[in-house]
Amino acid sequence: MLRLRIPEQDDEIIWSLVEAELIPKSNLNWDIPQLKDEMPKRLSKGFTYVKVDLVNRPIAFIHAIVIERILFIDMLAVHSLLHRRGIGQMLLQSAEKQALSQSCNSAKLAVDAGNEPARRFYERAGYKSTQYLVNLQCWEMFKTFSSN
Repeated sequence: MLRLRIPEQDDEIIWSLVEAELIPKSNLNWDIPQLKDEMPKRLSKGFTYVKVDLVNRPIAFIHAIVIERILFIDMLAVHSLLHRRGIGQMLLQSAEKQALSQSCNSAKLAVDAGNEPARRFYERAGYKSTQYLVNLQCWEMFKTFSSN
């Protein structure tokens, strides 16, 4: 099941996904306690979809923000044991559908340099690398939504 984030129920598990799936792939040095402390505020901006298992525990999530008709994918993480099962694609499509309902015409995201599986995942979803952001050590990727 896919649903919106319930902070008091989901935030600890979302943090564990960030810690296990996202931070290790980052090229930046993070202040982990500070990052954990700031996570609820970060998640309160925009929207977060959570994919849950049969007992309603999060196994994956996507966090995104809409700014000036552009969808910014902030974070997407799927538990490592569940990679390549379409969960990330489902989350991404749900975020894009939400963005379209808010009249967005494009999406942006950043993929850490060296995280080729993530980069290929987004390329399969129609995203193109637009530039390398040296300060962040990541690739900016962009997708234009086609109007139907």
